[in-house]
Amino acid sequence: MSKRLARVSGTLQHELSDIIKKETSDPRLEDLIITEVDVSPDLRYAVVYISTLTSDVNQALEALKKAKGYLKKHIGRHLKMRYLPDLEFREDKSLNHAMKIESMIKKIRGKE
Repeated sequence: MSKRLARVSGTLQHELSDIIKKETSDPRLEDLIITEVDVSPDLRYAVVYISTLTSDVNQALEALKKAKGYLKKHIGRHLKMRYLPDLEFREDKSLNHAMKIESMIKKIRGKE
């Protein structure tokens, strides 16, 4: 990843997190964590990976899809870019995968 893409990804992650925490009141987004943002090389598309601690991820994804226009509008106020990337929200499954691996390791250690 180029320095520019990394900078844009990090900035988008930071801005989206701030907007969701400070500007939205949807209870489905209260414990939302934006784990990563992947931006296409032409900066036209961004895949936003999310995770939640307590609420249902599918409900959070639905809320984000409905709020996409609102989020893009706020991002446009904070970032000076020629094109605002189209946002796509996906569940980050790496946290669940890591927790499963950790539980398997604990089971194996318990049997020794």
